[in-house]
Amino acid sequence: MKRTIQNVLVIYKKSDFQIYVKEHGDPHISALLEQQDPAALKMLRSHQENEAAFEQVRAVLKERDIRSRWVYRANPQTVDDFDLVVAIGGDGTLLEAARKMYGSVPLLGVNSSPSSSVGHLMATDASGFEQALDRVQSGALALLGLTRIEVLVDGEPLRPLALNDILFAHPIPAATSRYEMVMGERCEVQRSSGVWIATATGSTAAMLSAGGERMPLSDTRLQYRVREIYPLPWEPPPELIHGFVTAEQTLGMTSRTRKSTLFLDGPWVRHQVSFGQRLTFRRAAEPLWLYARDERSHLS
Repeated sequence: MKRTIQNVLVIYKKSDFQIYVKEHGDPHISALLEQQDPAALKMLRSHQENEAAFEQVRAVLKERDIRSRWVYRANPQTVDDFDLVVAIGGDGTLLEAARKMYGSVPLLGVNSSPSSSVGHLMATDASGFEQALDRVQSGALALLGLTRIEVLVDGEPLRPLALNDILFAHPIPAATSRYEMVMGERCEVQRSSGVWIATATGSTAAMLSAGGERMPLSDTRLQYRVREIYPLPWEPPPELIHGFVTAEQTLGMTSRTRKSTLFLDGPWVRHQVSFGQRLTFRRAAEPLWLYARDERSHLS
């Protein structure tokens, strides 16, 4: 479908060099740069790529007389008044942008530093931004409705929605998580180092590393995987270790630990869970509308 683009919201990342050296004057990194330390030089190169990407995107938008508002990814911002949201950075920036997005406004990811960022979810880098914008406007670029995860805590919806995955775990990584898990008619008491719940989009990230399965982006199911389960000798052997949750199903958990934490799409968005609180994981009613590279239309 063709799309008219007149007003764009740009959500951008700051490079590590920008934050630690230019803004906070970290003397250790500055000293490493003087010593030509390879890791510090890589940080500087990534910063330079990031800045160049900003300039390239600005130039394209200005040339086409497209209004733009630029917002640092950590700042709150509503997106309803824009025709398109552009996330410039890596996958972390795109996930940050996705957390602000509800409704039908689409998202386009631009990898700002291809030498250091995988950009698994990004449709292009800065050099291809103009062509990608052409394809957005002509309707040639694939627009995917990606499944997200909604969590209910004691029946109340929790925001934001998660695009990649959610980790239920103890806030101290070395501690054991205790909980009850419910799937359909089956209920199990478990102890483990936590539980991953992921979408198809997130199935290539932590879920895959934990032993889960890669899913095509068209798959609307959620996938769960228990980490390092500790079988209880007085309980039947656990069966709810790895599986899938269809659109008609929910996955339920009740915390049996005084303090637990939900980590939504990474380490920065956290929700504390108390003993006895009931969690329900289900497919969210609202997908994220993401422009993607053609190969992402088929498989993650």
